[in-house]
Amino acid sequence: KPHAIVVGADPLDDSVNETEWKGNGRHLRDVCHENLSKAGVLDKVEIIEDFSQNVGKTWNRPVDLLLIDGDHREEMALLDLRRFGCHVKLRGLMAIDDMNPLSDVRKAYKKWIAEENTALPQRRWEVIRCTEDENSDKMWLLRRTA
Repeated sequence: KPHAIVVGADPLDDSVNETEWKGNGRHLRDVCHENLSKAGVLDKVEIIEDFSQNVGKTWNRPVDLLLIDGDHREEMALLDLRRFGCHVKLRGLMAIDDMNPLSDVRKAYKKWIAEENTALPQRRWEVIRCTEDENSDKMWLLRRTA
């Protein structure tokens, strides 16, 4: 969409991401803004510097494409699905990363989809694509069909 805005939620805090972040003395926030600027999309991306679980508490905007790639603990992944999945528009997409068969994210998805099917039978999802990267991490792409 030509006027689409991408919204990302991440604390962009070096200490929070220290196990994965190796910025060679550069701050995660600076690198993020630099990369978005280099890509020419800085003005099309809204960054909310907080954890997605916190942002989701008050989120009230419709979503065309939702990417869930956050905290991998089951309870945190389940919060992301609960708090953001309900905002995906009809025919909108949701991509969920780290859907390995034994992962906590996959367990959270199974709980969430069971809740959706029970509590909201009018809202339906279909898996339209499953991918696997070089590290065997699986990403599922779902479409809201009803």
